[in-house]
Amino acid sequence: MKLIHSPVFFLFILSLSSLAQQKQYEKHNIKFGLSAGPNFTNASLASYTPTLPYFSRYKASDYKIGLNVKGFVVIPFSTRFSFQPELGFGLYKQKQVYGDLPGLLSPGSANNYDELSESAITLGAIFKYRAKYFSISAGPQLALITSASINTDTKTVSYNAITDQYSGENFKQDGKLHNPAFSFLFGLSKDDIYKNFGAGIYYQLGLTDFTEYYNNREIAKVNGFLLQISYTFKE
Repeated sequence: MKLIHSPVFFLFILSLSSLAQQKQYEKHNIKFGLSAGPNFTNASLASYTPTLPYFSRYKASDYKIGLNVKGFVVIPFSTRFSFQPELGFGLYKQKQVYGDLPGLLSPGSANNYDELSESAITLGAIFKYRAKYFSISAGPQLALITSASINTDTKTVSYNAITDQYSGENFKQDGKLHNPAFSFLFGLSKDDIYKNFGAGIYYQLGLTDFTEYYNNREIAKVNGFLLQISYTFKE
């Protein structure tokens, strides 16, 4: 029901239905393509140990490198405007460190080292405007989340050594994925850089959480940059 009542979902359906009005122009100009590239994302999240309240240095996660691969269709409305539905797969990763002292400098201090990972099948409804030197793209994206997890290494300083305690949360296994997740993409791209190859940079603005709040942990909105190398099949 959340999917059906989402305004982003209605925008996605509306954009698809509008294609029927462009049949004559599209008939001889539809193109197919593939794209792939790294992403650099962070997440606003809650991931802490409530039994250790001195874990005071908490922040959103830092960027790590993930991967996006997509297939797309370019459906032109005119020489300038086009619609680009996309089907892809995204692997997102983040990290964060928080705790008592950032360098584990004194006995009794402790830090958490979190590794976050999410994956999702993505459906995009992207509108493009082709300017003189580049294209401007924007549109909603729906993510069907396939996995999400947080793995934590808690390092504690004693007088003789640093001890490690490992824990984690598998949100898929526990049935706590927040499907579907919505985001908005916008960016710049350049087609035909070399023959059929192009490139683009996009920003993904997360609109909804990836997981539910569970066991004092949550992966909320995933935001970040996507770099894409594309190949368009042409007649």
